[in-house]
Amino acid sequence: MKKLPLGIQTFSKLRENDYLYVDKTEHLYRLIQEECCFFARPRRFGKSILCSTLASLFQGKKELFKDLWISKNTDYDWPIHPVIHIDFNGVSVESPQLFSQSLMLELKRIATIENLIELEMSNPGTMLKDLMLELVKKYDNKKVVLIIDEYDRPVLHHLTKPQSLEQMQDIIRNFYTSIKGVDALLKFLFVTGISRFSKANLFSGFNQIQDISMNPQFAHLVGYVESELNSTLSEHMIVAAHDSGKSLEEFKEATKSYYNGYRFWKNLPAGKSQIDIPRIYNPFSVMHNINNPTFECYWFSSGTPTFLMNLFKRDKYQIESFEALEISEEELGAFEPTLLPLNTLLYQTGYLTIKKYDLDSKNFILTYPNIEVKEAFLQRILVWISEVQSGQINKHAAQLRKAINMHDLELLISTLKSFYATIPYTIQLDQEKYYQTIFYIILTLLGITIDVEIATNIGRIDAVIKTEKYIYIIEFKLDLIAYKAIEQIKTKKYYEQYQQDSRPITLIGITFSRKEKNISDVIIEKFKKN
Repeated sequence: MKKLPLGIQTFSKLRENDYLYVDKTEHLYRLIQEECCFFARPRRFGKSILCSTLASLFQGKKELFKDLWISKNTDYDWPIHPVIHIDFNGVSVESPQLFSQSLMLELKRIATIENLIELEMSNPGTMLKDLMLELVKKYDNKKVVLIIDEYDRPVLHHLTKPQSLEQMQDIIRNFYTSIKGVDALLKFLFVTGISRFSKANLFSGFNQIQDISMNPQFAHLVGYVESELNSTLSEHMIVAAHDSGKSLEEFKEATKSYYNGYRFWKNLPAGKSQIDIPRIYNPFSVMHNINNPTFECYWFSSGTPTFLMNLFKRDKYQIESFEALEISEEELGAFEPTLLPLNTLLYQTGYLTIKKYDLDSKNFILTYPNIEVKEAFLQRILVWISEVQSGQINKHAAQLRKAINMHDLELLISTLKSFYATIPYTIQLDQEKYYQTIFYIILTLLGITIDVEIATNIGRIDAVIKTEKYIYIIEFKLDLIAYKAIEQIKTKKYYEQYQQDSRPITLIGITFSRKEKNISDVIIEKFKKN
């Protein structure tokens, strides 16, 4: 059984040392028919190994591709081209000055490896042109392949620092403008990243680059699909299932629930439904879970951008809307780095994915891709907005689960009061929505069905909880008596759409106090159906 390629980002190392490789060369072969492509995917989704594989292919390293799809099914003749492969993960981005200096040193390093003349340390753009000219000479006028991995890392690192962000953008823009000047020397250009910044902002000097990020043809360029788990990963899945104490089918189903669900493509081929293109598994989490089959949040724990949490706080987003967030194609695509639209960033960074396309509104509906992302993301937000640590959250969550399951509403309210009391007094709890959000997140993390802001013909229900045996209709108020909340439920007949349900209905009015920063009043009534 082949070794798992945990942490391996180099194709040659992977192939020469008998590591497992999920064959993507069919998709690569389709990719190299293009000339100039940009491809965005979330972090740790396989972009780096993709770039390394492309570099090996264009360097004519045929032996590394033995028994892979491209060797067995095409007449590719393995021409050797000079390759410039720049990974911005290996370039310092702490400041614009360090970035420029580090990028020049990287270009100089490539020239040294290729035994070229020493490049003059002028600026990154000029050095790139000089490097390309020298490589074309060395390789008998063969055109250059330029691969740039994680192009947006310098910008993402400075998103919340306006002055240095502008300087970073200038350096990168000038760098890409230099490519346009030597376009005739290029065989193939491939740029990857997480975010899709507008061409006008970073690629203004190189507008012919084609964005294939949402092209269905390249849907499976990175990530795994179910057929790959059942073929290439089959032996490892059997062993992992055994180690986890589950049957193989149970293990596969759990893997799907936790790590599958990603969709990044838009307009599907004519005559096909979205079901025809399988959704993607997170390759990082799948591989780590096979290695240690405990279904942890491997990808999420490997690094959540702090700036996303800051944006959530800044914009006061309704977290419950992320279950079915409607967004236009324009919003889904490229944006200006200075605008920082949270919806777009959540999609591009992999915390939300495409659920479906609405033909009537011509909008996309986004949602969480899987259990890993939903649970870990909600818990992180809860910690962030409440400043209560995970241990305390888990303690109260266990009590809330017990209260809901036992229909013990006194325990439910006392546990909620206890949790709100743990929130530091310095946090300003002056909005009804803040309390509601915490209530929603905690119950959602417990796996309890809670619907919020449910529209009726004369109003909106704050929350409805549905368990196996009961339905709870809840109205929240701030600095009012709970009687007002109950009266609103009755006056606006929020219960009407649930009267035909066989489960008993309970009405709950909850009031929060700005002064006490906690629940101050509660009324609970059993609803008598007609």
